[in-house]
Parts: sequence; C-alpha cells; structure tokens
Amino acid sequence: MPQIPPPLPDQPVGPLVPGLPDGIADATFQPVMGTDLRIQVWGTDDQTAEQAQGVALAEVQRLSAVFTTWDESSALCQWRRGELEDGDVRFPPELRQVLAEAAGWFAAGDGAYHPACEVLRERWLRAEREDVVPDRAEMAELASSIRDLPWRVDDGRIVRVGDCAGADLNAFVKGWIVDRGLELAADLPGVRRVALNAGGDLRHHGEGDWGVGIEDPLRPSDNRANRLATIRVRNRAVATSGLARRGFRVAGQWFGHVVDPRTGWPVTHLAQATVLAPDAATADVLATICGVPAPDEALDWLAAASDEYDALLVTSEGVVLRSAGFPG
Repeated sequence: MPQIPPPLPDQPVGPLVPGLPDGIADATFQPVMGTDLRIQVWGTDDQTAEQAQGVALAEVQRLSAVFTTWDESSALCQWRRGELEDGDVRFPPELRQVLAEAAGWFAAGDGAYHPACEVLRERWLRAEREDVVPDRAEMAELASSIRDLPWRVDDGRIVRVGDCAGADLNAFVKGWIVDRGLELAADLPGVRRVALNAGGDLRHHGEGDWGVGIEDPLRPSDNRANRLATIRVRNRAVATSGLARRGFRVAGQWFGHVVDPRTGWPVTHLAQATVLAPDAATADVLATICGVPAPDEALDWLAAASDEYDALLVTSEGVVLRSAGFPG
C-alpha cells in the first residue's frame, strides 16, 4: 500500500455518474489516501444519499490525517518519534485501536505481516537508487533485527518496547479507514446501501452488489482488457496485493513490493493475492499475509483461520488457485 499523504483542504469531486436514479449518489474524490476514492450511496432520496456520501468522505479524510506519514505532525508520526504516548490526552483512540489490531495480525500471521518493517522497504529503495541488488545475508540480518514487534498491548494500552520509527501500518490501515467511513455512513437513517473503493481496497454494505474485476497480474492493463475474473461482492470486502503495479527495479531486475519480513527478500513465487473478507481491513492484511508463504500453505492457513475468508492466488508462473468458497 502506498504511504498515506495528508488530506487536501478542498477535495475535487469527480462528476456524478450521469443518469442516476433518484436517491443514488456516486462520485470519485481525489486524491484521498494517495489514490482515488469512489463512494456510492443509495438512500431514500437524493439529500440522504449525498449527506451519507459527505459523512463517509469526511471520516476518511479525518482518519487519513491521523495515520499519514507524509505530514510529520500527524499523530502516527509523533508516536513513531516518541513524542506521543498512550495516556496522553492528545493520543487518538483510533491510533490505539489500529496499533492493537496490527499487533494481533502480526501474531496471527506468524510474522508474515509486519506493521513495523519500514527499514526493509527503505533498504530496497536505496538498492533501487544505487542500482545494486542487496546481499541476501545482509537482508536476512536486517529482517532479524526487527523480528520482534517494538510495541505491545498491555491492559488495553499501547506500550513501547523498542524503536517504533519503522511503524508504517500500510498493509492494514487503508482498509481500516474504508471500514470506518462506510460504517458511519451506513448508520444514517434512510441509507440502503454504501460502497467504498479506495484504490482497490473496497467494501460493499446493504442492498444489491458490486461487480469487481480481478486483473491478470502477468498481463496488466489500464483499460480493463485483461481480467482473470469478475466477481459480485455483497456485504463483503475485497483487497488485492501483487507485483504488477508496485515494486523495485534494481540492476535490470523487477522485484515486487511485497517483502517477506522474515527474510527481507521480496516474494517471487506469487504474482497476486486477492482476498474476500467481511471487512476491508481484514481483506487488506490477509492479502499481504497470503502473499508470503507458498500458495498451498496460504490457502490452508486461510481455511483454518475462518470460513469467512476466501482467496484467489496467482503464482509467478500464472497458475491460478482458489479457496473452496471463492466465487467463480
């Protein structure tokens, strides 16, 4: 996931979709969290739909300001530097909740998801600038240095136990913010459906469903020409992680952006992981976790974790694997 930049004071609104029936608001806002944010609402009338859309956007903007790493004054940046601690009146409860949930996923995924591995990404960015592939032993040593999470949850509070400067939360917090915006809008009277899509992290709630195209990671296209499948999402969320769009080009080689926190080396066996889950935060983090182990191991882990999780995995050779409940 890209770093979340600070929200702009005036978000330009994409044109409303023409010819919509009464009671439906559908618009794209940009840039939000470094990407396009589409918010679609069905309500009892136009005013209800547009109000809910505004509520969702405002909540996403508010939370983006808490978690952005582009603004050194954000709560996350202050906490990373040790200038803000849990218990301070300025410490946002949302930051406590995300740090606690991220720690839970770190443990559940046996380190496949690491919410404080910025040092690995920075090393690969340096390798890209210098155009020299790092030594595997160096990367393994760097990964070993962050083997333990630098914070813990103690009686509901976040306690710092190490250097937290590398906390980025990127594979989790965008989906978490999508959930908060959707849930706040869905709770308003007269709202029948809400759907949010933040650069591919999306969630649907209420009536109808949302068609979602799954890109072929080995033949990426900007015009939706190459799709592995199109699925219908209803009262669920979907997220995709893969090497097609983001990564590091070093010495003529392409390395995907998903780095195994346990080795420090980018994943090479998997091209893409698409996950369905009840909420966007869970789908977001599971897409990262499923991209690290061998595909069969990832599907076995997912099945053991919950029957509410499903995945479609594409290996680097183009082999497609699906969990039993994945649509299509």
